[in-house]
Amino acid sequence: MPAVSKFAPRSDRDPFLSHIEVQKKEEQDRRKELARLEEERRRREEEEARREALRPKPKAKPNLPPMEERLVLQGIIATAGERQAIVNNEVKRIGESVLGAKISKITDTAVFFSYQGRTIRKVVAR
Repeated sequence: MPAVSKFAPRSDRDPFLSHIEVQKKEEQDRRKELARLEEERRRREEEEARREALRPKPKAKPNLPPMEERLVLQGIIATAGERQAIVNNEVKRIGESVLGAKISKITDTAVFFSYQGRTIRKVVAR
């Protein structure tokens, strides 16, 4: 029957190394761990940069003035039974659109537009 040792060391340290060699080994291990962590951080940053480059960029909206300013009413043409409006140098009827704003009503003095759920009223300049 083999002999069973009752020796239980208090640490994992190699007993043949001096305390200076142990400190050098610990310092080397710390440097290796720091280098590994730095490499991991660098890889994560590169991966994030690649993902960011592939992510679609939001389209910049043109800085346009409000629709009320872009719609220019130049006049109203009233004939027997029908009215037409001259808006932005185009003759338009009820139901037609100008710059995305739909003409909903034409009176003798004003034109009403529907745009994004709002009603815009333009009056003929006298």
